[in-house]
Amino acid sequence: MLALFSVSEIGKRYPGLVEPAIFSVLGNQAESTELRIAAFNALLSLNPTETYLHRVASLTWREQDDQVLRVVDSAFYSLASKKDVEPLTSVYSDLPRKVYIVYPLTKKPSSR
Repeated sequence: MLALFSVSEIGKRYPGLVEPAIFSVLGNQAESTELRIAAFNALLSLNPTETYLHRVASLTWREQDDQVLRVVDSAFYSLASKKDVEPLTSVYSDLPRKVYIVYPLTKKPSSR
């Protein structure tokens, strides 16, 4: 997991180089739940493109790990519900807008 966060630090400078690698860890159901959740968090920290957020939404429909599905749903729900909390000068000010667009496309956990 430490290597994943090290790569995500590099990704803050060069997101296009590390987004595919981090997404491949997230999408690999053979990886541990903890590593996949860490990959999802690392991907969000990069302020991913809307394309990658659409890919995450698509991934939820094939997701077999309920814990990963719940983390994705919870993060997307929180971001989509965010209303002007961050200043407009923030690097991440467009992440809630992008997630707001993508969130309706995600599969929701069965308990929600």
